[in-house]
Amino acid sequence: MSRHWSDEELIDHLYGIGRGDQHLEQCEECRARWLRVRERRDMILRQSPEIPEELMVAQRAAIQHRVAGGGHGWSLPLTPALAALAVVVLALVLSRPAPAPEPTLASTDGEFFTEIYAMVESPEPLAAEPINGLFED
Repeated sequence: MSRHWSDEELIDHLYGIGRGDQHLEQCEECRARWLRVRERRDMILRQSPEIPEELMVAQRAAIQHRVAGGGHGWSLPLTPALAALAVVVLALVLSRPAPAPEPTLASTDGEFFTEIYAMVESPEPLAAEPINGLFED
């Protein structure tokens, strides 16, 4: 005698996809479980509510309407094209050349070195410069 059938094997057999051996005829325990499974299924099928035919027809019509494209769902056939356009625009924006550097305030080398020397020799820390800029006219 082989091993007992599992619940999954009994359910598979119930739907006709289980093993085809003669185990249920040979094993009393599995046959009793098999009968309980069949009785439970029959009881559930008897208790299932009756669905009105009008409801089924209306549901089928609604499904066919949505499949045909008349539904309220958001569908846009141009979505891939819009996504590609967004990528191209983003690439153009990000590939712009950098702005030209601003010229220094000093117009000659002498003025340039004078400004640098004044910054180096100043007793005031560089961090205070933005604060002083708030009080200038």
